[in-house]
Amino acid sequence: MAEESDPKAPLAENEEEEFGDPVPANVQATTALCGICAGIMLIMGVTSTEWVYAVDDFYYQGLFIYCAQGGFNDTYSGEVDDDFVEGCKRIDLDNQGYTMFVALLAAVAVSTVIFGTMLAFLGSWVQDIDSKRKVYRLSLYLWIVSIITNFLSMVIYSVSFDDVVEEDEPLGPFQDPGDDWHFGWSLQICMVGLLVQVITALTIGYGLLLFPIEEVVEDEEVAAGGEDK
Repeated sequence: MAEESDPKAPLAENEEEEFGDPVPANVQATTALCGICAGIMLIMGVTSTEWVYAVDDFYYQGLFIYCAQGGFNDTYSGEVDDDFVEGCKRIDLDNQGYTMFVALLAAVAVSTVIFGTMLAFLGSWVQDIDSKRKVYRLSLYLWIVSIITNFLSMVIYSVSFDDVVEEDEPLGPFQDPGDDWHFGWSLQICMVGLLVQVITALTIGYGLLLFPIEEVVEDEEVAAGGEDK
């Protein structure tokens, strides 16, 4: 019976690879599915207007605009301008300029998720083992960047918004924002997206562990020269 080769064993010089794709199909499928889901979640979160809300959705805001509608609840602890107009308006950057920085971080997170997923797809098609390893490694780096930027965007938004509320700065139609605020579904879906991002990065990292070990072959002439010295 022929001896089976260990796919993780170092490759001898000039030895041809006789094994197939080192990353199993189920790992590739999991990476693709999680990557697509994470991308959709982050895009939904960034483009939505419900990162925070107050008074049973009387007021809600995202990264770029805030919206106020009728049906204000008088039991709310804050003060609302009597002249407020229903509808959606741009966020006042004088009070909430941090939203632009958060939007930049979120855009980086979305971009790196998209390109990281594309590279993972490309890695499944590349036949050369060394090229496949490089593509997967670059994909993993992009996913790590996306995890960091998405996490930072949520932390900075939450902390900065709390500061605005605590300092009683004008916020949309509110002269006094009060304390009856809640995180909206947009921020929550970004949190779930962060978890999916971590799962995807771990899957890609696991796939990299399945590649054959890179053997460093020393140049015989250089080695011989060192021995002569």
